Amino acid sequence: MEKLYTKNEIAQYLRVSVRTVDRILQNPGSDYKIYRIGRQIRIPESVVREMLAGYAMSIEELDDTITGFFFDLIFFLICR
Repeated sequence: MEKLYTKNEIAQYLRVSVRTVDRILQNPGSDYKIYRIGRQIRIPESVVREMLAGYAMSIEELDDTITGFFFDLIFFLICR
């Protein structure tokens, strides 16, 4: 059986809030298989990997994001 995590454990690992984990799990179009044990939720490791894969960014995308940020910053500093 694969390892199960709580929302709090995932939030700590990703360094985000538990609310962010909730938003990811409730994202329309996502069909993550989670387990409810009473009022508690457990998330399988495979779902955590799937969540991370959905937010992965290629080197080119990262480069474009950083370049765009610096152009916006320079434009802001020049125009103020």
